[in-house]
Amino acid sequence: MEDREKLKEIIYEVLSLEQAERQDYLDKANLSAEMRSEIESLISYEKATETFMGLSAVAFSQDLFSEDDSQSGLTGQEIRVYKIVREVGHGGMGTVFLAERADGKFEQKVALKLLKRK
Repeated sequence: MEDREKLKEIIYEVLSLEQAERQDYLDKANLSAEMRSEIESLISYEKATETFMGLSAVAFSQDLFSEDDSQSGLTGQEIRVYKIVREVGHGGMGTVFLAERADGKFEQKVALKLLKRK
């Protein structure tokens, strides 16, 4: 448990530093090889999540279809880890689809709403 608290503390500190300062900080932190590896692994996700999570739903889905596209033609397409099964409904903002997990890690059905471009 103590290691977990130390790990959290160091990650928060590292994420508050500029990119160029991070390696120097980790070099001076006196970490075990295992803990350093764990910290580097966790902070490596920062850039990926920054780009993905920084998008609004509209921005994320804007290139999936335009207003002229037949949205029911999306059946069978994969979006990230989900495969579109069928359209559930649509309205002024977009279309809701039944989708299922397609990566084989586990079974899951979800409602997936895709917004129209403005």
